Amino acid sequence: MPQIPFGALSSLSKLELRRLAAYLRRKQRSALIAMCHKFRVRSVPYAGLNVVFGLSDGCIRDYLEIMGEIYDVYSAPTNKLRSFYRRRSPLGIDLQRQAVVRAANSKFAGIKNSGDTYFAELSKLVDSLGALTALLHRDVRTTERGVFVVDLANLRKSGVSPTQDTRSLVVEVLSRGEADGLLRGEAVNVGPDDGSIQQIRFRLHRRFAPKYGFSFRGPYEPAFLPPDMVAEICSAPTVTDPKLWAAMAVDKMTISDPMQEELTF
Repeated sequence: MPQIPFGALSSLSKLELRRLAAYLRRKQRSALIAMCHKFRVRSVPYAGLNVVFGLSDGCIRDYLEIMGEIYDVYSAPTNKLRSFYRRRSPLGIDLQRQAVVRAANSKFAGIKNSGDTYFAELSKLVDSLGALTALLHRDVRTTERGVFVVDLANLRKSGVSPTQDTRSLVVEVLSRGEADGLLRGEAVNVGPDDGSIQQIRFRLHRRFAPKYGFSFRGPYEPAFLPPDMVAEICSAPTVTDPKLWAAMAVDKMTISDPMQEELTF
């Protein structure tokens, strides 16, 4: 959206003003995250009912686990349960933030404890996408982005094992991540001829927001991710540095994708 001088606001219609207001509301959380990062404030205030609902990402299990962490962090000299549900004053912001960070970390720790075949790949994938989403949400120009689009049609087929090519490995890891509640699938496009998966859209589960520092509302807009970079994590997770990978992903999206022209750092 182009910059609009204050003097020109009076010439906008009611519909245009509503659209502008909605646009600015979507930037508010990113602006807060960006300011905290600029001034090196580590304690981003993830607190409040809307935050808990947002981090739950529509899953009752995540909601209960987050509330469980809040209850565990809460302390009372006697009758903790009764004191918790009968309290009349809001819980402190620091307490809530500590609890949701613990909930995010416990979800991440659960990847390794799950015994999943792809636990190494999924751990590194979540770590890398978390760092990338934080970079996108830290810039008010790209705050809505983070629904990652991977075009598998542009991924070269190369054997990573005698029985599995790179494309099928990427699909399997992403599918496993969605089934385990680590990723949220947005859409899958299949080929018209053979029905094979051509493009996948997904995002990180919002519960990871406090761990990496992105908006609890999650992303709205697509970010086209080079498929070879996703394949790199899936085929060699032990050699991938998440922060370096995220920085390289931003650069590659800037160069290769015309829809990512705003990604300038």
